[in-house]
Amino acid sequence: MVIHRNCSVFMFLNIKDKQDVLIFESNIYENSIPELIKFLNECSKNETVLVGYNMLEDITQMWRAIKVLQKTSQKSLYDLHLQILQSAKQGSSLYPNDEGSKSIWNIYDLSYIKNFKGLDIKALQINMRWNNVDKISLKPDKEQVTEFEIMKFKIDAMKETMFVKDLFALCKEDIRFRNEITKEFNIKFRNDRMPAISKRIMLHKIAEAMGLAPYLILKLNMNENRGPFYPKDFILPKIRFKTRELKDVLNQYMNMSVTPEKNHKTNIKLTYRGINISMGFGGLHGAKPGLYKSNKYYTIKSIDAKSFYANLAIANNFTPSFFPSNAFVGVLKSFQEKREECAPGSDIEYMYKELLTSAYGLSNAQGSFMRDYSYMLKCTINGQLLLLMLTELICEKLLGARPLLINTDGLEFIIPRDQSEKFDSLCNKFQEIFSLHFKHETYKMLVVANVSNILAIKAPVKITEEEYNKQVSAEDRSYLVTELTDQHFKCDIKQKGIFNTNKALNQDSSYKIIALALYNYFVHKKQVEDTIRECKDIFQFLAIAKSLDVIRFNDEFTNQDIVRYYKSTDGGKIHIKDNVNYKKNEVKGLETICNVINPEDTIDMYNIDYQFYIDKTQKELTKILNLLEI
Repeated sequence: MVIHRNCSVFMFLNIKDKQDVLIFESNIYENSIPELIKFLNECSKNETVLVGYNMLEDITQMWRAIKVLQKTSQKSLYDLHLQILQSAKQGSSLYPNDEGSKSIWNIYDLSYIKNFKGLDIKALQINMRWNNVDKISLKPDKEQVTEFEIMKFKIDAMKETMFVKDLFALCKEDIRFRNEITKEFNIKFRNDRMPAISKRIMLHKIAEAMGLAPYLILKLNMNENRGPFYPKDFILPKIRFKTRELKDVLNQYMNMSVTPEKNHKTNIKLTYRGINISMGFGGLHGAKPGLYKSNKYYTIKSIDAKSFYANLAIANNFTPSFFPSNAFVGVLKSFQEKREECAPGSDIEYMYKELLTSAYGLSNAQGSFMRDYSYMLKCTINGQLLLLMLTELICEKLLGARPLLINTDGLEFIIPRDQSEKFDSLCNKFQEIFSLHFKHETYKMLVVANVSNILAIKAPVKITEEEYNKQVSAEDRSYLVTELTDQHFKCDIKQKGIFNTNKALNQDSSYKIIALALYNYFVHKKQVEDTIRECKDIFQFLAIAKSLDVIRFNDEFTNQDIVRYYKSTDGGKIHIKDNVNYKKNEVKGLETICNVINPEDTIDMYNIDYQFYIDKTQKELTKILNLLEI
């Protein structure tokens, strides 16, 4: 659906047959609402599913309002559209949701699980490697339009409709997921985003445990306790340290008074066994940058605490102050038990995992029925102190053990290989004492630039020849397969930050060739320059420029506020607008806008500035290689 002051296009495409297209075009300056009513009624004869991306509030309001559209005072679709948008901004709907019976899938909400949130269609087209990402050039409020502009308007509308079709095809798993959890929890989910799904299930389950209606649960937290809170009142008595620097951390918390408005960003910094650690109320983070490899003397161990905060709450009866502990903790226990019964990796297992995680998130979310700062602090402060306690235990008990990464719910160490059994024994005993659940992994190699930029190759696992042949041809960078003396092995690969070659659609996909070159260097021992110069895929070199107004290229204004470009040897300079002025998009190098790509063009036709990409990648690589290597 594309609506302009003088031209509106409603386009419905049959997902199963792209030749089956229904188009409604409004007449210029005429009251087209009666014609729209006829068109929507005609479409509604076919009982089907309506699919769209981030415009369904408009179209569904119109669809639901078929019966009342005849009574509207608006004379044009454009004015009606503005009225609907204004209503949405005020947090209400122009027409009630029960005015229509059409089944609706809104991909913008549906695909939150795939991280599409916050992206307009053009940004998604860029990240999904569409050949033509030019934006509709006709401004909605332009007074006069030509026949040529209207024709282009309709072509662009068709392009965006076809894109929604492709986007919907990516969401089949999301649809199946919602159908599965609807059966599991007997709550209808369709266009709920993942946080909303968790919130609705949690609300219903707590209400059920307390024997109250859900709407009554929403009223329990009307007077939120804002502190002050004293960690000494809830730090677990078994938490103890031997080393001076960690004792100091515990003492700081024991003597602390926390008021959310004043202390929300309180940060404790320390250095322990060569790793710089930062602790706040949201968790703790620490990294020892470097390149680490397992060998015959050393091995890299990883510990991940499953549903960490939820298990802390279960073991210690941590409960929001307005819920009975038996009801709240009972709900978390039931989620944990149900998760253990599920097949690993299944939709339902994933949902129970999310529910356990959401207990903490809802306790700290603005406006949440579970918002309770005291509960949140009990989980986070005890959680990070326990991880520090386990870190100290391993380093004190295992000669030569060193922490490499410390995160909110996990740890990575390099330890002497002959200490592996003792390492596992210490972890198992620790998790038994505190009723935690650890997942153990071993890494073949770990590259740490910082907490946010990590590449880890996990220890090889033996696979069949059939699995090997299938995965070799898949060209999937999330694992590495090898063949050795007629045996076949698979190593899963963890990619994060600058090493991520498979970014989610909501992430900035600029200069993906850099991540690929770094990945190939460490995983396949391939030189950076070879990866970059041998790459034949123009999409790997592209970047995105966004502006608050139309982008300027050299001295000419484009009609685009988002453009796709690459560094070239014969281009110009892109200028974007900030709050006030236009400025250069990037200081170094020349750029060529590349919103339209011809699939027939070969890579040599683009005049890519290869040296720019080589230098940029080498700069990142040098930062890592200058660090300690084991």
